[in-house]
Amino acid sequence: MTLLSHNLSRPFKFPSNLKQPLHHALSASLLDFRSKISDFISKIEFGPDRAGLGKCFDLINTANSAFAKMAAQIDHPMSKWSEKLTERYLSYTLTLLGLLNSVSSSLSHLNRVKMSNACGCLKKIEKEEVGPSFKPERAMGAEDSPGSDKDRLLLDGLSVLEKMELLAMGFVLSGLCSDTKAYMKLRSYVGGFEDSLIKELDSRFCKEVMGRLDEVKDVNIAVDRLLEVKCIDGVEELKLRLEVLAGFIQGIEKQANALFSNVLGVRNKLIDNIRLTG
Repeated sequence: MTLLSHNLSRPFKFPSNLKQPLHHALSASLLDFRSKISDFISKIEFGPDRAGLGKCFDLINTANSAFAKMAAQIDHPMSKWSEKLTERYLSYTLTLLGLLNSVSSSLSHLNRVKMSNACGCLKKIEKEEVGPSFKPERAMGAEDSPGSDKDRLLLDGLSVLEKMELLAMGFVLSGLCSDTKAYMKLRSYVGGFEDSLIKELDSRFCKEVMGRLDEVKDVNIAVDRLLEVKCIDGVEELKLRLEVLAGFIQGIEKQANALFSNVLGVRNKLIDNIRLTG
């Protein structure tokens, strides 16, 4: 927590390609955007459990809301965005929707194993070699992006969103799959950790990504015990563990679906603007 506060207390360096210093109001908006995200990160713990994975969705929602507020503060709605900014935002949302589909697939896998055990076909939850079914674009900065100061400001904020979505969804997928490969794969697309926000977030995730979900461990322990000694107590324990796992699946699924609907709605609004002005 101390490291994060120290990093963010230093003056933020704006992209070097700006033709002239950003107006004070624009600078303040970007700093406010970053501050909202850093405050959220500093107050939560990311762990290999339901709460920790759930916070990843909350993080993306917080960042998206902060981005929308920044666009409103500088009076730069979607209808005024440049082609470059529009393309980047559409790419960002498409990647996020794809990652959420991968989360849905992983949840379906857990649910199938849960149902199998509930029906008496005992089966441990093994590591799942599941990652994104698509190749996301590498996150970029705004260094070589032409356009107005407002465009470059939002592009810089969008770069933060792109990197955060890869790390946060990678952490969720690793938790659901009980495999660090999903996180490391998506981490490779971040494209740099010079930004203090991204560096700290990655550090926090890397410390926890090796853990296996308690809900998964408890089911596997119950299955092992029941296979070794078939007794009524073992049946009841497995039933209890499966109920806890079901609650976990439903909770994460609800958050994933809500985020999917929200992102899709904003994306469709942008596409409608393109059609109206095209």
